[in-house]
Amino acid sequence: MRTVKFSLDENEFRTLTEQATRLGVHRSELIRTKLTQEPAKRTAGTKPTVAQYLDIVSAVQKRMGNSIAPSQVEQCVAVAIQCLYA
Repeated sequence: MRTVKFSLDENEFRTLTEQATRLGVHRSELIRTKLTQEPAKRTAGTKPTVAQYLDIVSAVQKRMGNSIAPSQVEQCVAVAIQCLYA
């Protein structure tokens, strides 16, 4: 097995720690599971999860070349999701 080092911001670290505690597993095991599992496929007609929402926001920011503020991208994506699934 290889060792991989990476950095997390404090909020991500806290979230992972809380999830691991809630599930009763070691944080490293939780991270390994998240890295190796296939992402859940979204079925038509279901609202995206928070993780999928953040992926959409990230994709939009990249396509826009970071030309608009992140908060504006988040608002735009949130409005689009509300229009599609409300």
